[in-house]
Amino acid sequence: MFYENHNVVEAATRDTHLDTTAAPQDAPVQSVQELEYDGEGDDEEDDEEDDEEDDSASEGDDLREELEEVFEGDFDFRGSYAYSSLFTDAPNPVLNITGVGPIGLPLSPRDAQLIITSATQAPFGHGTETKIDTSVRHTWEIEPARVSFGNAVWRTWMEETVVRGVATALGVPSSTTPPKCELYKLLLYEQDSHFLPHQDTVKAQNMFATIIVVLPSPYTGGQVHVSHSSSQQVFSFDSNSLLSTAVMAWYTDVQHEVKPITSGYRLALSYNLVHVTPGVPPPILPDMHSSIMSLRRVLKKWRTYKYPDIEPNIMCHILSHKYSPAGLSTGFKALKGKDSYLVAQLMPLATEQEFFVGLANLTYHQTGTADGDGGYGDYYKRRRGYGRYGYGRYGYGRYGYGRYGYYDSDCDDDDDEEVPGIDEVTDTTLTVENLFDMAGNKPARSKKISLDLENLVQQDAFEDVEPDEDHYEGYMGNYSGEVEQWYRRTVLIIMPEESARSVLYTSDYALEILHRAALERPGKPSPEDLLFANIVLNNFQHSPATLVTMAQYAVSWNNLELWRRVLSAGNWTASSVLPMKELVAGWKAFSFDSVCNSLEQIVQKAPQISRGISLIRDLVENGPQEDCQMAQQWADQLISQLLTTLEAPTVQDVSLLIETARKQGLSYLTCTLIPRLEKKSGLHDFWLAMIRELESNRTYFVSPPEAEGSSTSETQNQFENTKKRCLDIVLCNWEHGSADPPPVNNTPYYSHRPRPPPQSLVTHTTRVIQILDLCIDVGVLGICKVFLGLVMKKKPPTSDNFQTLYSPVISHIRQKLSTTNESVSFNSDVFVDFMGLILQTLKTPSSADVPWIIDILQTKGAPYMIQSFVPRLEKNVALYHFWYQFITTLVKDETAIVTKSTATDPDSKNSVPRFLDPLTRLWSLLAKAKPLTLQENFQTIYNPLIPQLRQLLTTKNLDISSSPFLELIQVVLGSYLRFVLGARPNPNALVPARKLGCGCSDCQVLDNFLMSKSLEQTFRLVQARRTHLERQLYSGRDLVSFTTIRSGSPHGLVVKKNRQVADYQSWMQRQSQTKTFLGTIGDGNMLRKIAGHRYGDVLTAFEGKQQFMLPWNSVASTSASTNHSSSGATGRTPSTTNSNPTAAPINTSLHGAPPPHLHNPGPSSTQSTSYMWPSQPALSASTPAIVMALGSSNPMPMMTGSALTVPGTNKRKKSTMVSMDTIDLTGED
Repeated sequence: MFYENHNVVEAATRDTHLDTTAAPQDAPVQSVQELEYDGEGDDEEDDEEDDEEDDSASEGDDLREELEEVFEGDFDFRGSYAYSSLFTDAPNPVLNITGVGPIGLPLSPRDAQLIITSATQAPFGHGTETKIDTSVRHTWEIEPARVSFGNAVWRTWMEETVVRGVATALGVPSSTTPPKCELYKLLLYEQDSHFLPHQDTVKAQNMFATIIVVLPSPYTGGQVHVSHSSSQQVFSFDSNSLLSTAVMAWYTDVQHEVKPITSGYRLALSYNLVHVTPGVPPPILPDMHSSIMSLRRVLKKWRTYKYPDIEPNIMCHILSHKYSPAGLSTGFKALKGKDSYLVAQLMPLATEQEFFVGLANLTYHQTGTADGDGGYGDYYKRRRGYGRYGYGRYGYGRYGYGRYGYYDSDCDDDDDEEVPGIDEVTDTTLTVENLFDMAGNKPARSKKISLDLENLVQQDAFEDVEPDEDHYEGYMGNYSGEVEQWYRRTVLIIMPEESARSVLYTSDYALEILHRAALERPGKPSPEDLLFANIVLNNFQHSPATLVTMAQYAVSWNNLELWRRVLSAGNWTASSVLPMKELVAGWKAFSFDSVCNSLEQIVQKAPQISRGISLIRDLVENGPQEDCQMAQQWADQLISQLLTTLEAPTVQDVSLLIETARKQGLSYLTCTLIPRLEKKSGLHDFWLAMIRELESNRTYFVSPPEAEGSSTSETQNQFENTKKRCLDIVLCNWEHGSADPPPVNNTPYYSHRPRPPPQSLVTHTTRVIQILDLCIDVGVLGICKVFLGLVMKKKPPTSDNFQTLYSPVISHIRQKLSTTNESVSFNSDVFVDFMGLILQTLKTPSSADVPWIIDILQTKGAPYMIQSFVPRLEKNVALYHFWYQFITTLVKDETAIVTKSTATDPDSKNSVPRFLDPLTRLWSLLAKAKPLTLQENFQTIYNPLIPQLRQLLTTKNLDISSSPFLELIQVVLGSYLRFVLGARPNPNALVPARKLGCGCSDCQVLDNFLMSKSLEQTFRLVQARRTHLERQLYSGRDLVSFTTIRSGSPHGLVVKKNRQVADYQSWMQRQSQTKTFLGTIGDGNMLRKIAGHRYGDVLTAFEGKQQFMLPWNSVASTSASTNHSSSGATGRTPSTTNSNPTAAPINTSLHGAPPPHLHNPGPSSTQSTSYMWPSQPALSASTPAIVMALGSSNPMPMMTGSALTVPGTNKRKKSTMVSMDTIDLTGED
């Protein structure tokens, strides 16, 4: 496989800002066998010996044992054989060369030439001779005696930064004295300078390594290749050579090569790194040859199936250190010491033998019976031991103290240490997760991979080892306690590349590998690259960006088969499977004949025929000019084929089909398209769009250009017939592909959400609205009327159908006609008949239906509303919101139905307008439909409606103090004063409000509360401040009480005013609200006219001097009121007797019981008194009378014409008087 070069993996262990680009694999590499610096090698002989050993290896060996034996070899070296780093802040050494002078940095070409004129060609050793051969080594050098540094900081930087960093990286023991560096030579590389592979000789006593410091000097090329055993690295700093200082170091027995400089000059200082600790041998590199060869043999046998099969084909080697997932995500850079060295030696062998190598976190979990458990002392205990990293998984136990969030009181630290071991293992699991390759990429498809102990290299890895975490269940009745143990390690993952591709690799990981391969080998794919390309394309979910990348690889690799696979693997996006740029690039790369079949397959996969044809045209337009004629013929033929075989058009295809009809005539639609599609289902939206598009092209089809813009009856008939044929298809199939919406109350008792309708089906409501919109827009109201008949036949206007179908449809039509179509009215015959049928069956209208109901009632007139509509609905007490919206609309809208009847009663002397008869009746219905408390009725009904009633009466030049409105307002006014305002608490029992504080900031807040209308306040203060307030409150126990809340921080001090104070302040608030309410009725003069002889009682009730008494005329006026008016605004004298002694007494109590805050002042306030107003004009027989809701203890009399009927009797009593005092504003029946 292609891997990021193993030299990069090794280089990643150091502090790097280096370019680790690998050298081209086909670059020639010469060998210097007998140089003094070269280590003589017999690699070919070794390989031959290895092959012989491989061939002689017997099958049936244990892979696990052999890998463990190899990894126990000499891999414990804790350093690296080479080091490199880039410094952007290195000091300027102020270089001076005797005979040349100061050298400026970065190095200029002028100074470089001066150095060359004073330097000598660097030699190399060959056996016992020293030779100069520029084909082997081409470098200029200057002796150290001629080199000096003018900056003293340079030496300090070299000793404290460079030498220390190199020593650490090369594994020099920290216990020894830091080595010293000695300048050996100044080296200058010009263009074509190089040095073939070689090894350094020891040039000073105890020298063990070489340091090269590259000073700032612009150049390109000159990569340094270092290798040891089977490990290789590449150091490249040319991209940062202008302003940075690079440092490289390696052991003397490390082979290295300097590639040719391609431009510029490279100036470097060569130092010897010398060991100075006496009595301790210099650091050396271990001899890894035998271990490397053994590891190579094992990997080769594994790859060639010489071992018994294991499932999965993967091995895990436990590393010496543990690494976090964040550390593993950096790949090889995370490794330390022996782990780093082992992987560095393994990586080149893995690349050579085609193995995947990665890092992962391993968890081994085992469960078993407790060792020596049998007593009862641990019954019910649940303990988690310390483990290695603290108290259990999440602190003390899993969720607190113990696994289940509790712990026995005697479970102390000593108990935790006594978690027993496992006597007998009953279950084990081994999983790896957080798998990364050595470059830090995540290849695994799943988060966790389950393995067996057979997949672990180390045998008995967890024997006699303390677990990282354990848990003891304790004694379990007849069974011994259960112990769980967790071991967590970091492992090295090794598996054949072939297995990794099928088990591990994801599409994203394969793309990353291909990307790195393309950077190193552009245009030259390896067999491994093609394998990774297959991994990408075999993924069923391809992003558009992925397909673009793979198409680009196919073109750059000149691989037609891969390009075809990319197209076949893709799905259509916004424009195509691939962008036009990539399609044309493939066309140019492989020729039109090679790609046309694949392009045709793309077109046929288009979700809409219009998009496919659009792609064809774009291809012809953007393709190579030399193929233009051939491509156009292909396009015409393909488009014709697509149009002829069209089976499932979409809305997006309509414009294309109309365009085709414009070219070929309407006969294309009537003779070709419609016959083929008219019986197909699922095309409702298509036909709607087709009709609209036809209508928008009416002018063209009725007056075609060939007719020079003139229309004929033939063309008009052909167009209308075509449109009608499409409409017939829509009407005949309006139910297909649609569904009823879910029932209103379909939520199951165990669910909080209604079941949604099927996503693939539209509701009947949506479908009906779509068709009606179409009929209105294209002006075919006759078909609209026919369609509404079809709908009512299929879906009768039952209660459920009305709520889900007819109500939203009617509201939509009304809104559409009011905003978009001036020629068609909602009150036209087309819709009025339909709405009338709906009204006849309407049982549960909602407030949303009010606008269209009023529109229809305007057309049908007031008699229809009073005689038919209202009686059918008035028994439904659940229509409060509807009646409220209905009455509000009637009052606000001067054009509403109630204003249609303004005739006066010719028999009445007062000539009372009759347009308010329906309103009065509806008002009574509204009160009946909302059986709430009296206060709620005033808030929701009377408070908002009275101002609107006044405004309506003003527009009609009527006085609210005139009959019949006077009696209604008197009842409302008296009820409000009696039951909403109520009696004022005795002020003599009140303690005057006063301040209790001392003047501090806390006391100021307290005093503000005491003087406010608030009844309760909480003070959250620290203890000292709360105590201070409590001292102040002790002096006001007659005003307030207080308690302390112990929850929260700080605690709270709750201060409540006493009941007398609270009641009085509450009444004061109601008095303020009463003032506002009285203002909605009228000013003082209007109130005087309305109240009449009770005006004084109104004032005294408002001032709280005396509670208002009901009925209105059941008591005599106070002395204060006698000065106002003895007969009231109407001059009538109240009667206190019932004029009809045989009828049941009428309860005039306006409320079944007074509100809880009111105290009964005496028997008179709860006594029921019968009273009849003087005679009023009788209602005509054609107008339904007011339905009056009486008290709960009495029947409800109803007026029909001039007769009063008492429920429960068959007697009809003549009566010309209506008792307004009997209207029950509470709505209680």
